[in-house]
Formats: sequence, C-alpha cells, structure tokens
Amino acid sequence: MTVRGLFKYFFVVFGFAAIVMAVVLYLDTASFVKEAVSGQGVLENVRERRMDEKTVCEWVVRFRTEDGRPIEFSTRAGTRCAGARIGDAMPILYPPARPAEARVDDFFALWGGSIIGGLIGPVFLLIGGIWIAAGRRKRRRVAVLKREGRRIETELERVEHVTSMKMQYRHPYRVVTRGRDPLSGDSRRFLSDYLWYDPSPYLQDVSVPVFIGRDDPRRYHMDLSFLPRSPK
Repeated sequence: MTVRGLFKYFFVVFGFAAIVMAVVLYLDTASFVKEAVSGQGVLENVRERRMDEKTVCEWVVRFRTEDGRPIEFSTRAGTRCAGARIGDAMPILYPPARPAEARVDDFFALWGGSIIGGLIGPVFLLIGGIWIAAGRRKRRRVAVLKREGRRIETELERVEHVTSMKMQYRHPYRVVTRGRDPLSGDSRRFLSDYLWYDPSPYLQDVSVPVFIGRDDPRRYHMDLSFLPRSPK
C-alpha cells in the first residue's frame, strides 16, 4: 500500500486517538475537580520557552494551603504569555491531600484539552471512515464491471497532467482514450483514475481495455492493471 493509501487510515487512527485522549482528560479533570478545594494564589514568575518555533509560557504560582503550608507549582507549557502580570492573584484548585498537584482555576486550562480532542476527533474519524468506505465501494463497483460489464478496446488519445490537483507537492496524471460505445455505436472518450507517475512510455502501440456497464454505459472502468505500480 502506498503512502497516499495510508492517509485514510491515519485519519481514522488519529481521530480515534483524539477521542480517547479527550475522554481520558475529561475523566482526569472531573476526578480532580471533585476532590479539589478552592484557594487563592499569586503569580510568582512567568517562564518563557521555545516550542515548535513559538514562544510558550509556564506560570509559577505560589499559594498557602488551609493549614498554612506554602506551595509552589507550575502550569503546563503552553499557557498564554499575555494577560497576566507577576503579582496578580490567581484562583486555584488543589486536592487537600496532594496540594502540589494544584491547577489554575481557569475553564480552558482545566477542560481545553478534552474539548479540543472531543471536537477534532470525530471529524478526523468521520473523514477517514468516509474515505475508507468510498474506496471499498469503488472496488466493489470495479469488480462488478469486470465481471458483468462489456469489454471494449480503446485507443490512447493523450495523457493529461492534472495541474488543478496536488498531493504531497505532486500533480497526478490521467489517461484519456477513445473508443466506440457498444450500445449507441458512437465514438466516446474515457478517463482513467488518477496515476502518480507519467504512464506514457507504457502506452505506446497498445489498446486500453475499458469495461462498460451493460445497463448503464455511463458506468465504466478503464483497466490499467497492466501498468507497473511504479515507474521502472
């Protein structure tokens, strides 16, 4: 299977992983919030870091527990750098038994990860699922045409370089042939599926088989299975 053929499975795997991540983060945060108590902290420092060519920040927050113990904790990398100044008061949540696991009491800081995963996960899963289903449906349609359709021999008209489409910085090719419709007797043009290399050297002085639906001549499949999977 080609790298392009693996894309649809990547969408499914990524979508499923994002949903699992969203559920795990939600359950973790829900469990944390359930046992946590509210408190008030002070922003002690803002540490800037470079991550993926972007500047992200960690907030260092200090607070005292209900029994007066001083605790300092850092937020996760990726906290916004703007909008807070050293010395600002910070609402916090912390589990009394584990105050070092405190978190800033901010809706997006608490729930943002699960929300993002819950939004993008189903989208990727749906795209990948539709892509896979469409591929299987197409393979079944081609199998039926090869088994039950009318086979005709067509002549090469040209090979098109489809510059209106691009994937991985490459434009595909498409074979265009011409043959006679067995039902109407008219000459008509046929288009192949996209190819990711120029098949011209392999189409010299050969006829190209096309399978046409017996009941619906608009349904057809150009059989290029004689071409190599990749140029030699």
